[in-house]
Amino acid sequence: MNLARLVCRPALPQDTPAILELTRHIWDGHDYIPFVWQDWLRDEEGLLVVAQLGSQIVGMGKLTKITAGEWWLEGLRVHPDFEGQGIATHIQTFLLDFWQKIGSGAIRLVTASPRIAVHRICQKSGFIKVAELKSFSASAIQPSEEMELGAAGEHFVLITDLEWDEAWKFIEEHRCRSSWTSFVDLGWQWCPLHREMLLQFIQNKNAYWWRGRQGLLLVGEDKDEESGDAFTLIRWLGCDFANLATCLLDSRVMAAKRGNPKVSWIAPFDKEFEQALITAGYENDWDFSLYLFEKWYNPAEP
Repeated sequence: MNLARLVCRPALPQDTPAILELTRHIWDGHDYIPFVWQDWLRDEEGLLVVAQLGSQIVGMGKLTKITAGEWWLEGLRVHPDFEGQGIATHIQTFLLDFWQKIGSGAIRLVTASPRIAVHRICQKSGFIKVAELKSFSASAIQPSEEMELGAAGEHFVLITDLEWDEAWKFIEEHRCRSSWTSFVDLGWQWCPLHREMLLQFIQNKNAYWWRGRQGLLLVGEDKDEESGDAFTLIRWLGCDFANLATCLLDSRVMAAKRGNPKVSWIAPFDKEFEQALITAGYENDWDFSLYLFEKWYNPAEP
């Protein structure tokens, strides 16, 4: 295919039917793009683009501004009939050129471990892999089943607005000691935790002290795709590694007290870390990993 005929341009509302048709072929029709497409069209701080070949939309991609100096690449899609022809590279280059002109700080993305072609695109465009992530889940432990665990649910105490400074100090101290505290999960977006993000967790009643301030936990909720049930999702966790398994075990009781049937964590992956999760009763949900790639703004680049 002659890439000179490929046009990458900002997406328009009239592209919607073509995008819905394209994503119908992704992940056996379970792509999330149709659910966020309208929001992405309205995003005035990022850039949503489509790749057009003649009259056909053959790909798309999204640049999202998370906060000042924090950018995210997502939604990179190529129609299966046109894969392996350089379209993904063309889209990512277009978005990176735009970011290079207006951006600052860092830009990141995640991709699945089997997607070797995407890994190569990232490496060629100056990204480095900074983390590997896997999803782990465990069923909630009902208070009546605690037995030897003690009142684990009471070990979690909501952080108040007045404790914002103290909580932020705790986070800064633990980020220097624990590799798994480098990034916060914002919902399929990962970046370093910022002070204002912490306040939002606190105000949403999703920030907890653990066991007399031996640890700090930020959580959220998501829904199971099959059952539709809400579950507790760990967004950020800080504690000494020796206490990690205990904190994760207590989190199962906390999930029950929040009314959720399970707790999950898309967690940094290494063997020692995985053992703490297994000890706490968590199981690996995936047969693959996510690779988190990062690139820092360089004003010297064209």
